Amino acid sequence: MEHIEDLARGDDKRQHASLSLFLALYLMLLAFFITLLSLSTFEEERAARAVDSVNATFSRSETTALGGFTGDAGVAVQEARAWQDALQGAFEAAIPAVTVTRRSRGRIMELEFPVEALFVPGEARLREVHLPLLDRIVAGLSSAPPGYRYVMEFVTGSDYPTGDMMPLGVTPAVERAAVLARTMVERGAAPGGVVTGVSATEAGRARMTFTVVEEVGDADWLGRPLAGAPPREDTTTTAPAVE
Repeated sequence: MEHIEDLARGDDKRQHASLSLFLALYLMLLAFFITLLSLSTFEEERAARAVDSVNATFSRSETTALGGFTGDAGVAVQEARAWQDALQGAFEAAIPAVTVTRRSRGRIMELEFPVEALFVPGEARLREVHLPLLDRIVAGLSSAPPGYRYVMEFVTGSDYPTGDMMPLGVTPAVERAAVLARTMVERGAAPGGVVTGVSATEAGRARMTFTVVEEVGDADWLGRPLAGAPPREDTTTTAPAVE
């Protein structure tokens, strides 16, 4: 009988020990998930801020104001159109899938194409066959008439689903944007004339935008008046260029 009571007491001790173990495990898991939730919320907020920053920097609105040209705008626009015509022909020959849009009376030209038409599929490496095309762009960027300059923007679609958390670190899209900027500068482009980035647009697509802007001291790199600068004539238009 005494032996049976000892066994019963031993079972009670084991049950209490098991209960304590499960309770401790439960508390550990609860603390882990609370920590995970707080980190997830922080990362989502940080990712949202990063996406908003990228979109604000590289968004291209139809109402972008370039300011009024105070110099010989007619000559500048004519020369820009001639360069754009030659560049469009070179792009269409090298990348037949390109689509071309001209806005603001010939001051802006946008080219949209599959990003892997310019880069090796699955890699952040430019196709060597297109290096002469980049050389042509570099030469054109430095050929603006006095008082004006040409700016090239390259934006590639993000390689993460829209609305999802932006992955930390360097993504293939970011790496491709960096490779293009570095290659253009290495081949002679002025660093201030080339801007690259990533936008939360259709993955696998890329857009190059060429803009002619006037060199003035009270405007930013796209010719938009800086804060405190006197107002300038707004010559924005969405009508296509007249060929």
